[in-house]
Amino acid sequence: MYKFNENANITSKIADLVEKVIFVTKSKLDHIIFKNKAYGSVYHLQPMTFYKPHTECAFGKWYYSDGKKEFGNDEYFIRIETPHELVHKYVYENAKYLESPNPEIEVVKHKEEIIYNFEKMEEASDELFKLLDKNIEDTEKEYNIK
Repeated sequence: MYKFNENANITSKIADLVEKVIFVTKSKLDHIIFKNKAYGSVYHLQPMTFYKPHTECAFGKWYYSDGKKEFGNDEYFIRIETPHELVHKYVYENAKYLESPNPEIEVVKHKEEIIYNFEKMEEASDELFKLLDKNIEDTEKEYNIK
């Protein structure tokens, strides 16, 4: 009976870890797609109709509801909020130049700011991804799984 309980416990931990890995991977992919669309919008001078604030994307909705309930006091969880918000903020800063009647003029006129915003977006994204990965690493250590 002891071996059965031990195996059930290990299986439960592995399933929990796999669930986290899948969630983190999906969240990262969603933000990679979001950033890619932002680059494409500027390149093609198209409005960013896909834009959502950080509280409204799938990750943001999870963060401010179930995530807060489950992990609200965890250090990594608290630290994730700022870089996630910044990814969306810097995309939004560039979106405004595409809303004008002559986006090509606005993009050329503000190209340095647009480049700066994309650089800051990437920095925030890197930090967000590192924090998400750190959560997986911490779970592996906690569960003694590798």
